Amino acid sequence: MTRQAGLIGLGAAAALVAGIGIYFAARPSTTGPCLPRSRNEILDRARAQGVINCYRGALTSRSSWQYVADGGEVMVRFLGAGGSSNAGVFRINYRASATRKAGAMARVIHEVFAHPRVALAPAGVFP
Repeated sequence: MTRQAGLIGLGAAAALVAGIGIYFAARPSTTGPCLPRSRNEILDRARAQGVINCYRGALTSRSSWQYVADGGEVMVRFLGAGGSSNAGVFRINYRASATRKAGAMARVIHEVFAHPRVALAPAGVFP
C-alpha cells in the first residue's frame, strides 16, 4: 500500500512539473513589444528583408540613436554630427554569431542613405 501511494505521489509531482513547464513555454513574452515607439527606417527595412526579427531602442539625443536587434546580437548606433540626416557615423557592433547580420545591416544602411559612413566593430566588442 505504501509503495502504491509513493508511486501515485511521484506521478502527481511529475504531472505538476510538466504542467509548470508547459505554462512557461507557452506563455507570451514579458519583454515588451518587438518594435519600439520610436521607429527607425533602417531597422524597419532590415526587418522587412528578413535580416533581423526584432529591434528595440530609442533616441539617445537629438542627433544620435541606438537600437539593439534580435536580443542583443546586433547593435546599430548613429552618432550624429548635426546638419543633414546622415551627417555622422553609423556604428555596428555584433556578436561573433551574428557576423552575417552585421554585414547585411551595413548593406541596408547603404540602401537607405547615398554615402553613409559605416563602421563595423570587431565581433564581440560592445560599448
